[in-house]
Amino acid sequence: MIYTNWDVLQKISQQGLFQYSINSVLIGTCAFILYANEYGFFTQSESIFDAKDIDIAQDTLNTGVSKANHKKFFEYFLPEIEFIEIPSLNHKYPSTSFKIMKQDVKIDFLCPMIGREQDKPVFIENLGIHAHPLRFLDYLIEDAKEIPLKKGSNVLVRVPTPEKFALHKLIISQRRTKISNVKPLKDLKQAEILISTLLPENLEIFHSEWQKLVSKGKKWRQLLHAGLQCLPENIQKKFSDEML
Repeated sequence: MIYTNWDVLQKISQQGLFQYSINSVLIGTCAFILYANEYGFFTQSESIFDAKDIDIAQDTLNTGVSKANHKKFFEYFLPEIEFIEIPSLNHKYPSTSFKIMKQDVKIDFLCPMIGREQDKPVFIENLGIHAHPLRFLDYLIEDAKEIPLKKGSNVLVRVPTPEKFALHKLIISQRRTKISNVKPLKDLKQAEILISTLLPENLEIFHSEWQKLVSKGKKWRQLLHAGLQCLPENIQKKFSDEML
């Protein structure tokens, strides 16, 4: 059987991965597609809807209690599908990425980077997996919300609030590797669409999130403003007139 990202998401959702007791959050382009379904925005740019991976973030400071009872993730949530490890770039580190055998569906496990800059995977005990630490992820997954996997579906997935998602994209667009411009451009386009779609009706939320970010320190402010300046001038002006 050939599986899609959405087949896998439905299975792990129905098994309870996104319940509040476990604290897992779907991020990345899969989450962005759910926003598009929920809020009804569309774009001609197919590339920003190209979800190559399922990105699952886990709050390491509040991992909750999993029904998996410390079994390995795939033994509990996806026992009928054969996943294989994708080796880490540092072969001394355990894998944080997995793909379906002979298929394209891939799951990446991520967690907030706490303390000094480092890339050593963090063991998530209640899921039995290791996750790759990323800076600024703690902000993104705080106060995640439930959203239907499909329009009208009763299968719910936890995702970041769209306002956090948009502002976080401004920040990380400035931290992406300079080897490729593809991911930063995709980050900025997703931020642009969410801001232009949601700002008029969610001004107070955007303002609150902006203030929360700029209060975190100089580095956060620099990245946030740099990301904003990369958006089209009309979006910059619209945002600045309302927020700054």
